[in-house]
Amino acid sequence: MKAEETEPEPQGAVPVPAPVPLPPVPVPVPAPAPVSPADAQRMIDSAKAADAAFFTATQGVRDTTGISRFRRLIGTDPAPVPNIEAPPLPATPAAPPLPVEMGKGKTKNIRKANPDRVKAAEEAAKKARDEFDRLDRLPNKTPEDKAARDKAKRELQRQLDRMKKSEEDTRTGKRN
Repeated sequence: MKAEETEPEPQGAVPVPAPVPLPPVPVPVPAPAPVSPADAQRMIDSAKAADAAFFTATQGVRDTTGISRFRRLIGTDPAPVPNIEAPPLPATPAAPPLPVEMGKGKTKNIRKANPDRVKAAEEAAKKARDEFDRLDRLPNKTPEDKAARDKAKRELQRQLDRMKKSEEDTRTGKRN
């Protein structure tokens, strides 16, 4: 084996030099024609007139672009349309919520709460909250006071959890 093996160049290949970038050619830009103050005011007035015509043509269309806010800022917003009050609707009593037991079908996945358990939990939560507030307001708490306060806080949380409705049957295995 040779130390350096080189591939022979193909016959008739001519090396191509890399292209050299040319300097940019300056392009003349014509200067804008001067506008007299009278012409400028005429252009502003025609733009305001076109804006007002557009506003009246699209008056019934909901403004989702913020154009009316822009018009108010520059002072070209026409007077608002007067608000016409509709007659009041007759008051109808709301239908009471259906209890879980009513109707056909399964109630397996309806979240339920035992009313007696909720009532007992509310009373116990009120007592636990009063006890926690009393212990939390104590000045110069001792370690025993802090432990009692934490115990009251845990009891309050336990009673609040008892008030919650049960977990849906379809969620019990997922735990997320």
